Amino acid sequence: MRQDIILEAKTIYFTLLKAQKLRKIAEETVVQIDAQKNVAENFYQVGMSPLNDLLQAQVELANAKQELIVAKNTMENAEADFNTLLRRPVNTPVAIEDMLDYSSFDKDLEYCFTQADKNRLEIKIADLDVEIADKELQLAKKDYYPTINLEGNYFREGTDWDVDGGEGIFDPSGWNILAVARWNFFEWGRTYYGTNEKRSRLSQSQFRKDQLLDNIQQEVKKAYLRTQEAERAIITVEKAIEQAKENFRINQERYKQQVATSTDVLDAQTLLSRTMTNYYNALYAFKIAKATLYRVMGQGIIE
Repeated sequence: MRQDIILEAKTIYFTLLKAQKLRKIAEETVVQIDAQKNVAENFYQVGMSPLNDLLQAQVELANAKQELIVAKNTMENAEADFNTLLRRPVNTPVAIEDMLDYSSFDKDLEYCFTQADKNRLEIKIADLDVEIADKELQLAKKDYYPTINLEGNYFREGTDWDVDGGEGIFDPSGWNILAVARWNFFEWGRTYYGTNEKRSRLSQSQFRKDQLLDNIQQEVKKAYLRTQEAERAIITVEKAIEQAKENFRINQERYKQQVATSTDVLDAQTLLSRTMTNYYNALYAFKIAKATLYRVMGQGIIE
């Protein structure tokens, strides 16, 4: 239960961080398109570019402002979810510390399986259930065999206060030891069916444990693959960010020199925004996936 709460808190926190980054991207996009609109307007006024370039920039600016509104609303909703988790008023300001860096998950799948087998509480409970069922089966089998009881009794006789001596008493103390063997020959039918019942319960316990192990391994594998997928996405998009930034810069300069169109600049800006959005989506998807992987491995510490 505690790990589930930690995972939920991590997920909401990373969602909040991602919303903050996407809002920042939307704000930067508005600034960049607004600057492009101003350049297109100046060129149009001096007759260096057609009206279409200005209109296109104005439309893209309106779209960017709309996306910024959506990003701000997403940010506010994420803050409200975070405050709700912390049992605070929903409008409480949230000061968050960004987590841009990430550490690669370099363990293999077998390591994850081993950790889950060692740490998951459900497996420990299943082991105890199997052990109890096995003990009950062994106890049920005991009725097939005789029972032998050894009983001992020590006694003292006497008329005095300390039970010592007395007239006519020749054996004031002694031991009685008795060995008693019992064997119920006519209850083997009941023993047979009782033993079968306990054996069936043991088989059910073992089956439930095997089924539980299969389900846990499936959970671990899915979480592991999601982690690997998200990390590969980060590596891929990281390489594209600098390329997208340089492409945007070049098209801006080319437009100012009137060797590129406004469409080229706006397309480059859209590509840059999409690349940055993909990067932060991949980054925080990786962090959430890794937190989920730690939880299904049963580890108390979630990075």
